[in-house]
Amino acid sequence: MDVRLPAALSLDTGQLVDVNDVPRGRNCGCICPSCGQGLLARQGEWKAWHFAHEHDSPIPPKNPCIISFDVVARDLAVQLLLSGNISSLHLPELTLDHQRTGLTEKVAPKSEHHALHFEKGGPLQLFTNIKGHRLDIGVGQLDDGISDAIYRPGLAAIGIAIDVATIRSQYFSRNNKTTFTELLVGQISDVTNIRWLCHPRLEAAQDRLKARVQEQLSTKTGSFPGLLSPKDDDRSAGFLGTYTCSACDHRWPGRQLSPRDFECPKCGAGLGQTMFDHRRME
Repeated sequence: MDVRLPAALSLDTGQLVDVNDVPRGRNCGCICPSCGQGLLARQGEWKAWHFAHEHDSPIPPKNPCIISFDVVARDLAVQLLLSGNISSLHLPELTLDHQRTGLTEKVAPKSEHHALHFEKGGPLQLFTNIKGHRLDIGVGQLDDGISDAIYRPGLAAIGIAIDVATIRSQYFSRNNKTTFTELLVGQISDVTNIRWLCHPRLEAAQDRLKARVQEQLSTKTGSFPGLLSPKDDDRSAGFLGTYTCSACDHRWPGRQLSPRDFECPKCGAGLGQTMFDHRRME
């Protein structure tokens, strides 16, 4: 089935162009970003405007086509940043929290930055500089393990999630008047679609929170029979459960109420949260 593309590669510029910004039909002067075949710009009155492969095009495909709406959305989003069409970023607040004690530690406040210049390169697709500090940027559906893959001390990196399913639904919905480019800009500008992958102040904040958690737990140990000292390892330490570190997502088994099990064996952060997956006693 032919994929309906809201953007395609311009023969004139070699850049992706929105179907709303070209002449209709073969005069659009565009090809498929994947297979290189000539496209038609379908700009009718009833259906959402889109590009379609012209099967008798004078520009034949160079290779099998693997294009998708998702790839076009991600690539155009990256191009919008590189070309200067988007020059602002809204960075979310980053706060660590220890659910069991209710303690929190702020790493970075919410902030807005304007007149930014984006460049290709780095461990992700892009980077920019904010007040003299480099910020690496990944765009698209980023894997949860990306933080571990790119981590290095002092790295600041964010991920901008592109909700392709929502964009596709909105763009092809009846009575839609918003262009594909406008939908993408809206997603990139929405701070709820941005998350921190790495932050240079994260480790220091983890250490501070870990110390506060240990201090609170050690204070409560003598007052509350339910909270045991690190040397205790008997059945009164509660159910055997699985902890998940909110700093690095590592999981490990431990006792529900044993303070010595709170510390993550991978990164050392005292940010474990017991998941009561195993409601059993040893």
